[in-house]
Amino acid sequence: SDIEVARRAVRLFFTVARHQGELVASQAQVQRATSARALAQARRAANLGSDDAVLLQQIAMQQAQAQAAQTMARLAQARADLTVLTALPIDTVDVDAELETRACGRVPTLGRLLEEAATRRLDVAAQRAYNEAADTQVQAAWANMLPLLSLFASGGTTGWQFEQPLYELGAKLRWSIFDYPLTVSGAQLAQAQAAQLQVQGEVLRRTVTQGVTADHARLQHLCAASQAAAAAATDAARHYLAVQAGYEAGVGDIRPNDVLLASAQQSEAQRSHVHLSVDAIEAYMSLRATSGYAPLSVEAIP
Repeated sequence: SDIEVARRAVRLFFTVARHQGELVASQAQVQRATSARALAQARRAANLGSDDAVLLQQIAMQQAQAQAAQTMARLAQARADLTVLTALPIDTVDVDAELETRACGRVPTLGRLLEEAATRRLDVAAQRAYNEAADTQVQAAWANMLPLLSLFASGGTTGWQFEQPLYELGAKLRWSIFDYPLTVSGAQLAQAQAAQLQVQGEVLRRTVTQGVTADHARLQHLCAASQAAAAAATDAARHYLAVQAGYEAGVGDIRPNDVLLASAQQSEAQRSHVHLSVDAIEAYMSLRATSGYAPLSVEAIP
């Protein structure tokens, strides 16, 4: 269906976004490994390093290049899948950085989101209209069982030569006794249909509540994790620069393995931050949809 195609397109969009971020981190890792190998070669030429140190940095550079190539292949596959699905040429996808700020800047309360979902979601509004119409039909069906009271009045003259005014007032009470079984059956049928719609409405209400609650909790957890990952990525970058500077200056007992470890930690921290930030944006978009907001609307969740 069109809805399923749209959902798959959204998933592929965020998959491409994740791979793009991973590729940036992998390319940075290749650059650091290349610089580390050049430094190891320079230290060996100056009789400050060994062939083993150069070989170690060479292996690290090759591993970083292989990982970058794998990431590029996954990115190319995701782009191709998105192109086939949407029939649009996809080179890169642009995830607005403001979305993460909006997603994690102020997460609304669960109660407020449930109130918004009850008024904004079209399926909830439609179900409410069905229930109200069914209740009206039930009331009308049972009203048909009541006797009908009608009032009438007439006026005129009587007599042949001497006309006299004549007025008539009256009331009629009619009760269709023979239609009583059919009337009761129709009322009971309308009542059963209304009860069924009430059950459907309750199922929908619980489904919406569960969806909004799950998306709200997921967004809160991902925002906290993304913020922690951002801090970890910053600390890892600072740690790598400090270790790299110490190794270049020959300070202390910093070894090539220490540089490799610091570089790997920075790369892993960057990838983790990319994944969690994109996950938070995706969770925010999902929460907008389950709460009744347009996914791509500029209207912010209050």
